[in-house]
Amino acid sequence: EVEIDGRWRNPPRPLCQLLGHTAEELSGRPRANFVHEEDLAAEQRQIDQLLAKRTNSFECETRLFRKGGKVVWVYANWLLVSGRSDEPQHFHVYMRDITEQKEAQRRLIESEASLARAQRIGKMGSWDRNLITGELTATDTAFEIVGLERGSFLKDPAGFILQHVHPDDQAAMMQSMLNPDAEKGPFSFRLVRPDKTIRYLRAVTDMELDHRGQVVRIHGTLQDVTELITIERALRESEERFRLASRATQDAIYDWTINDDKVWINETYAEMFGLTESGEFSSRMELIHPSDRDEVRETLRACLADESADHWVARYRLRRKHGGYAHIYDRGFVQRDKQGEPVRMIGAMTDLTD
Repeated sequence: EVEIDGRWRNPPRPLCQLLGHTAEELSGRPRANFVHEEDLAAEQRQIDQLLAKRTNSFECETRLFRKGGKVVWVYANWLLVSGRSDEPQHFHVYMRDITEQKEAQRRLIESEASLARAQRIGKMGSWDRNLITGELTATDTAFEIVGLERGSFLKDPAGFILQHVHPDDQAAMMQSMLNPDAEKGPFSFRLVRPDKTIRYLRAVTDMELDHRGQVVRIHGTLQDVTELITIERALRESEERFRLASRATQDAIYDWTINDDKVWINETYAEMFGLTESGEFSSRMELIHPSDRDEVRETLRACLADESADHWVARYRLRRKHGGYAHIYDRGFVQRDKQGEPVRMIGAMTDLTD
């Protein structure tokens, strides 16, 4: 109970245990001294409403200070007790400790915020379709990915697919998203956004079954992989241009990854010297004429050791596939990492033999 002037009245044992004080320590002390400063004004406004008899009771959630300064959350139900002449006598306040519940809510909010940040960073959204009610919900990131306002496709997922999914991908998308019996593995599709730009999306779905084994929900994730697809396409095109250029030239082309000593050579190189298109670079040294081999190794070693060097040039004789030696002019470009260590060399060898 609380007096009309806000002092504790006959504090019961549960209240004393909650706040860590004895009854003698609490009795007669202003309750406001124990209320968190951020909650005090709102609680006082409701008390004033109660005293003005604009309401019969009120409920609130308030933070109180325990002995030692620790904060506890309480649910409080306030009731004004009046005398025979209808004069306010005191307040009857029922309080329940909800600290654990509030802490769980805080962790949940932090977890949801962390998930939302991760989804924004990874350009990934999630959605959930209830097959019993037909309701479809989705995260904010999912709407951002598809370029629509929240709620745009929730009522009619089939219409959304027909309107925004690329025509060549609609059948697979419809099968995966709307058919409960469909295989639910990862799949990719193109999305035509309202601004007519095309985005490449990757989706993964999972099914939830009831006790009879019937599908009742489909959960899914949606990730924008447009940048990855663009990079992969550019890489493939670059590799194709390099492959075609290496076939068109009469020079012998090689690509050496230095750390693992693996080397790729073009068809001209392989045909001239009877080699496979992949192997170890160090073994190719054995084809160099014995009189030239040490000098080639030394100049190559010096080039790789010099952090400022990005080109290597050498002239030497190299044994042909069918015997004899070709006079080679070799030019290599050295690629280095951020620490200046050599990681790759791409080179071209010209046959100078008359």
